[in-house]
Amino acid sequence: PNLELLFAEHRTHNTFLDVEVMVTDNLVLEGKLDYKVYFKPTDTHQLLHRMSCHPRHTFGGIIKSQVFRYKRLCSRQEDFEWACDKVFQILTKRGYKHVDLTRIQEQVSLMDVDLKRDTTVKEPSLYLVMLWDPRLFRMPQIIARTWQKFCDENPEALQYVPNKLTT
Repeated sequence: PNLELLFAEHRTHNTFLDVEVMVTDNLVLEGKLDYKVYFKPTDTHQLLHRMSCHPRHTFGGIIKSQVFRYKRLCSRQEDFEWACDKVFQILTKRGYKHVDLTRIQEQVSLMDVDLKRDTTVKEPSLYLVMLWDPRLFRMPQIIARTWQKFCDENPEALQYVPNKLTT
């Protein structure tokens, strides 16, 4: 197979994966590097076509996740707007309404995006997923009673599992 590797060296910016990091006046003034989303030249932005057979909310979710990603990966508002504009031009050709795209962009633009993840320990969760069958209408009560009995008999396990169920 033909594989082409490209190496580029720049004094004012560098690209890693989908982020371009830039040395600007901001480094001197605030001690911070600027960064923005980077689109590879081969990126065609072929997100799900609007006319495909998917639930309506799917399309908004795709757009919102992409716009949110651009917001996180751009330190300057003008770079965020540039990234959105670039992708929106392609998406309008794929059946998306420009008014919907800009509405999502405005919503995300107002959000405070913090790159730090919440690492606080929350109460442990345990999820039970079952197929619904009308004959099992009493199953939540049965599970709750059994769970309570388990917790009563195994108090040391409460540090690893929740002591109450939400049904």
